[in-house]
Amino acid sequence: MKKALTLLASLLITATSLGDDIDSSKKNSNVVNLTDNNYLEVTNDKILFVRFYAPWCEFSAALGQTWKKIADDLAHRDDILFCDVDCFVDETEGLCDTNNAEVYPTIRYGSPEFLKHYALGLRSYETLMEFVTAEEKGLDYTCSPNHLDKCSSEEKSALDKFLVTPEEDLVEKLKELSDRFNKIDEDFDDTEVEEFAVRNMAFRAKVEKATKAIEKKYDLDLLLEVLQVKGVTVKRKGEDQDEL
Repeated sequence: MKKALTLLASLLITATSLGDDIDSSKKNSNVVNLTDNNYLEVTNDKILFVRFYAPWCEFSAALGQTWKKIADDLAHRDDILFCDVDCFVDETEGLCDTNNAEVYPTIRYGSPEFLKHYALGLRSYETLMEFVTAEEKGLDYTCSPNHLDKCSSEEKSALDKFLVTPEEDLVEKLKELSDRFNKIDEDFDDTEVEEFAVRNMAFRAKVEKATKAIEKKYDLDLLLEVLQVKGVTVKRKGEDQDEL
């Protein structure tokens, strides 16, 4: 998928002009640029709202302006950290791989220990601001072994089950889910990939819908949380650790 997106870069827009737009949005901004090296230090005790982007992508550039405005308008919120991650520099390879940021822009949120996928799809200023500031379900820590007070009864039940499951069984379950995700990629033929440049949002929504259905059915977020607690580092394909 990432290779296909890279090939489509030239169809979307020139990298130079977009890079200038994205860089300019960072000046005098309350958005923090994250890297593999500064992540733990700058995100400690914060609730994160993170934009993973590609410098050549026009959709990344458009969201960047909205991102800056929201961060500036909510600068008084000391508990929330608005962040940017450029996935096309070496310094962010670990962050982008761990968070499976392969379609741009990708938004994730939650506790620094494990970011969740923003799945609403809509990315206007009004929609994102409402998501962050909603009184009952706004941006906050999400369910995890470290934040059980944020878990529903169903999530607590899934966590309890995962926590007593042997590590090797959890890793095997993760590999089974990886095969399911790979099947999703295979289901999108070359024609759909080629049409990505002109119907990016529809393509992304189709992939995300299929992916989220699997994640929800098998409590993927909670499974990954427990694996992290057990000391298992999850990486994408091509690395020597356990894969997703």
